[in-house]
Amino acid sequence: RAEPGDDLTSWLMEHPAKLSDEEMVHQVTIMLGAGIEAERNLIANGLLLILSDERYFGGLYSGGLLVEDALNEVLWNSPPIANYATHFPLQDVDLGGVTLPARQPVLISFAAANTDPALSSSRQMLSTRAHLAWGSGPHACPIKDSASLIAVVAIEKLLNQLPDIELAVPADELQWRPGPFHRALSELPARFTAVQTAPAPRPAATPEHATAAGNERAAAPAEATAPQGRGRWWSSFLNWWRV
Repeated sequence: RAEPGDDLTSWLMEHPAKLSDEEMVHQVTIMLGAGIEAERNLIANGLLLILSDERYFGGLYSGGLLVEDALNEVLWNSPPIANYATHFPLQDVDLGGVTLPARQPVLISFAAANTDPALSSSRQMLSTRAHLAWGSGPHACPIKDSASLIAVVAIEKLLNQLPDIELAVPADELQWRPGPFHRALSELPARFTAVQTAPAPRPAATPEHATAAGNERAAAPAEATAPQGRGRWWSSFLNWWRV
């Protein structure tokens, strides 16, 4: 609080709600556990599916599926947060012949709920509305659309930048990080051809600096182009569709 900066924690401290130190700790913990952890797992699990399944990792004209389809399949079959949403019954509850004691924690498994036989038709179609990866009711993820968009853009940019990326080890040899809540890879080793990216655009030069900036750009070496690899037709299509 003494030295606020341009970061999330400082923004929370400056919020009109004037959160106490205890409230800050709880808020940051939730953001890390239910936000950052879930988002990076969604990106990694989605990328793994794309790199290991020919339905997604196809060529320019092979009819491969979209990144959104891969992420939706991950949310069904390998949700980034497998178990979460602890509930506390207000009274003893009988659930299928099992008594849930009052005031004792009950952990909801999103991954297990998605295998419910009652959802068989939705599973076959991989409906975007029937799985519970985002939770449900008043405590459902409030920014699921933003989280999905972040994951789509992250994977698209990676595949566009590294068109020949591939897994460095067989998918069945990958290690999963142990834990009661998440479905997370320990690492995702990959091979790709290194490329040199273009520098970030600079602000427009003032007239007195325009000549110097032009000379600097003229003297800069030509940027390396990305290697020609398997095309990512989904990105081209989405870019066209979003215009």
